Amino acid sequence: MLHTSSLSTPYAEYEVFFISSYVLTGRYFPIWHPHSPATPKTNLNLTLASQPNSLTLARMTRSLPRLPSSLATDIPNSCRQLLLVLSPSTDSPSAQSWLLERPNGGPWHLHNGPFTTTLGRSGLAWGAGLHRSSPPPNFPLKTEGDNRSPAGLFPISQAFGIAPQTHASHLHLPYIPITEHTIGVDDVTSKHYNQIVDDRQVLRDWVSHEAMIQFAKLYEWGAVIAHNPDCIPGLGSCIFLHLAPEGDQATSGCTALNAQDLQSTLHWLDPAKHPLLLQGLASW
Repeated sequence: MLHTSSLSTPYAEYEVFFISSYVLTGRYFPIWHPHSPATPKTNLNLTLASQPNSLTLARMTRSLPRLPSSLATDIPNSCRQLLLVLSPSTDSPSAQSWLLERPNGGPWHLHNGPFTTTLGRSGLAWGAGLHRSSPPPNFPLKTEGDNRSPAGLFPISQAFGIAPQTHASHLHLPYIPITEHTIGVDDVTSKHYNQIVDDRQVLRDWVSHEAMIQFAKLYEWGAVIAHNPDCIPGLGSCIFLHLAPEGDQATSGCTALNAQDLQSTLHWLDPAKHPLLLQGLASW
């Protein structure tokens, strides 16, 4: 027999199914979904119908998070994978992430999440990407060195890592193996600004740069977020999805996940499905 009830948490709404089968006891035993938020029992609103000689298995299906309306309308129809990152406030370095997917022309479905996510130490700022909407009033604009992660809508274009190409066959995105010659250029006067280059193959015209091998622990695996695709000087450079720093440290403007969540995300991303990052405030 199938019984249905509702359960609510501060984070999402769930539907709970009670599947009864005859056993020796006459009690219900809810079994919580392993991916449900860790919520104190006092925050749960759960009603069980009593029935003798039954064992109840409860399965909670996670609800789809709400997409920020100001950015959702800018998602192209070709996009079938979405990394959604929502922060509680402009200056927060902490956020939550979800992986969403949809068939051609269909509605969004939850693939995985939420994941605990780390942003720039100063929070978010309005970035340069695919979005056409204007920033909310008094919302900061992304600039070079502001320690803020970009808010907006951005392609996830390439993967990278310390491993050689032969060890990245599990990834679908084009892959950049990081070596001692892999440079992220953040010098606003360089014609290579906001580009990853091999310093053996281009004429060096920069003073400031990031030697990516020096951050091997963070860049063991990662992906390029195509922020500021026109490489306009001063709008911010070299924005990545990468491993979260240890402890409570934030990033310098990138988006970071723990190792397990990052690996599952990178394995899921498929360029044929035109994956995008939508990053913003949960209140939008």
